[in-house]
Amino acid sequence: MEGCERSYAHSKFQLGFVSPRQSITYFRGALLTALAARANQPACDQFSRLVAERPEEGTWLRWRYRNTLAAKRRSECSPLPSEIIERVISDPQSRFIDNEDDLLELVVESVERLQASLRGCNNPAVEELWNHDGAGNQRTNFRPKDEEFISDYVARWLEREIGRSGAIVNREVQPIRHRKTDILVQANLPPNSLPRGAEESSMSVTIEVKGCWNPSVPTAVEEQLVGEYLRHFGRTHGLYLVAWFVCPDWQGKSPKCGNSLGAQTVEEARDAVNRLCSAYDGKNNPVRVVGVVIDARLIRPEG
Repeated sequence: MEGCERSYAHSKFQLGFVSPRQSITYFRGALLTALAARANQPACDQFSRLVAERPEEGTWLRWRYRNTLAAKRRSECSPLPSEIIERVISDPQSRFIDNEDDLLELVVESVERLQASLRGCNNPAVEELWNHDGAGNQRTNFRPKDEEFISDYVARWLEREIGRSGAIVNREVQPIRHRKTDILVQANLPPNSLPRGAEESSMSVTIEVKGCWNPSVPTAVEEQLVGEYLRHFGRTHGLYLVAWFVCPDWQGKSPKCGNSLGAQTVEEARDAVNRLCSAYDGKNNPVRVVGVVIDARLIRPEG
């Protein structure tokens, strides 16, 4: 009987023993469980990295990734009130602005409509961006107005289009000319929509405006818009707007006809500006900048 008791005690001891290899396995499992429990984007990114680095264990790591992603989406899901959904569905012009990506998209769409008003309609407004001498058919020495005028023009357009339209469902959008930056578009929750004790919820898009003659056009995205205006103020979303005036009618000497992008056509200019902004895509880089070229060439009557 005594021998049996010793054997049973020894067996219990063996069953309860954890080897160093088992300890490492348990510790690794606990780390991955803790990582999955965070249910956020950095956790998903880490699982994606592990899948790429450990392909031999990719099946169960992908399973972990999918579960973490699903938990992240559940935690972030905030269903819209029914009245907001009904308004967005009933009014094609209405927009729901929930984050700075939405706000940037709204600004880009408004600038596209500005482009259509300048050259794409029966009564184009593009000559409003030009100075000239003389009047009527005797006008000469056409030259672009300065960058400050162009910035004011764009800011007034945005204010009319998205600042006063009433089409923004959950935000009060305010495009303003700023002392430091060219244009700052801000979107805030209306005060009566904030929960009691909550801080004001604000988002912004910074717009930098350049004329095509400005020698800093090739460098201003990185050095000015991103370096000075976005990162310095803790902002992440910007629009780089270049006004393209190069055409045979540009005759005046102030500003002198210039093309800092080295492009021959407005299409080439757009490609060049897109390349300048490509490093700031909001994915590989937390800063997101969209480049837009406004075609401001004069439309002259044939003959």
